[in-house]
This record gives sequence, structure tokens and C-alpha cells, in this order.
Amino acid sequence: MSLVVNTYDMKIRKTVEGKEAIMKDKRFYVAHLDYDTIIEELDATAIIKGLK
Repeated sequence: MSLVVNTYDMKIRKTVEGKEAIMKDKRFYVAHLDYDTIIEELDATAIIKGLK
């Protein structure tokens, strides 16, 4: 039997850099998504708490 663990981290950044962008009231957004799927044998798994 195996165990599937999905982990993810998402960050959204906004910028209004540059005189031209400010004058035209433009905003730029970037989304970063980090997604990992881990498949482990059930006998080889452990519970982890407080991981940063």
C-alpha cells in the first residue's frame, strides 16, 4: 500500500514600477506556483509537525 502527499506553495507579486507604468495606472501581477506530489510506501512514512 502506498501513501500520496501533495504539497504546494503559491506567491503573488504586484508591481507598479516605472514612471510610464505609474502615469498609465498600470499594475503587473506574477503568480508563482510550486507543486510537488510525493508517493511513499506506507511503512516508510512519518508525521512531521512544524516544518518551515
